[in-house]
Amino acid sequence: MPLGTASFHTGPGTTPARSVFWGRHIPGFSFPTAAAAIALLALPAPSAAMTMLADSLQLTLTAPARVRPGVPILFTLRVRNQTQRALDLYLRGRTATFDLIVAREGGEVVWRRLEDEIIPAIVHLRVLRPGEEMELAAEWDQRARSGSSVAPGEYSARALLLAEGEPLEAPPVRLQIAER
Repeated sequence: MPLGTASFHTGPGTTPARSVFWGRHIPGFSFPTAAAAIALLALPAPSAAMTMLADSLQLTLTAPARVRPGVPILFTLRVRNQTQRALDLYLRGRTATFDLIVAREGGEVVWRRLEDEIIPAIVHLRVLRPGEEMELAAEWDQRARSGSSVAPGEYSARALLLAEGEPLEAPPVRLQIAER
């Protein structure tokens, strides 16, 4: 079976359904079972396709450079098609899903947006026209994994867009939590 293709039966006495997962959207296709969806999501993407996608998109994470302690921080991830052709993005989750990871200056992760979250075994197709930009946003309440408020200081944040194969990562941003 070629990489990125899945075959399974949709029910008793039926013929196998076949879907090319990493290249094309199949109108009307749906996952007949959760197991089938999980099997499709577990397939690795071809590395050449991932390199092409990563080279075709510009991911930018923005956040305020300085915030006061306890004030929620809005992060925005912008995904822009840099090519002259439409791109099919196969994104995980019911809507486009991205993770945010906030770490102290020394690299210790203090918060992860999707930590302990279950991402539905659904693939969301988003077509980005040439030059089109998709914007995703999330807010962090400055609480650590433990639930306590983080201390003032220097932090970095990075965003991961959950796409086919490996997540696509935006360059990190730095932020400072300080009284003044």
